[in-house]
Amino acid sequence: MEFVKASNDSEVRVLELSRGRANAMNLPMVEELIEAVRYAEQADGVRALVFSSAQPGFFSAGFDIEEVFAYDRAAMYHFFGRFMELFRRVLHLAKPVVGALAGHAYAGGAFLALTFDVRVMAEGDFGFALNEINFGAVLPPTLRRALINAVGPREPRA
Repeated sequence: MEFVKASNDSEVRVLELSRGRANAMNLPMVEELIEAVRYAEQADGVRALVFSSAQPGFFSAGFDIEEVFAYDRAAMYHFFGRFMELFRRVLHLAKPVVGALAGHAYAGGAFLALTFDVRVMAEGDFGFALNEINFGAVLPPTLRRALINAVGPREPRA
């Protein structure tokens, strides 16, 4: 794999994101992640999955804006469909999934992190943000539920 380095540490499968400085996701990287998760799902010797990053200061900056937003309508639809396939696969994996977030997790990187059962976040001046909310993008129900599961429902004001 070119953008995801997979290794085993005993019965734990480690997936290390390794695409450029910020691990910005494009279609080939998403496909590699789907393949790596599928392997972990089916491998009897894998009892847990850990996502990490090879890039200092970044887990993932999200989608590769220059590449993904240059796709035509059909290619963009395909890309986001495949990203949602990755999201669902990790979210419903019947094995524990841990995210080692040693840096920024924005947009698609934060969405991916919401699928993890546990997120271990590094101390430092790092951000975790769903920037899409800032420009009024409507989140699909699956993403909204994952966000609520991670941070809890809104408490009514007294």
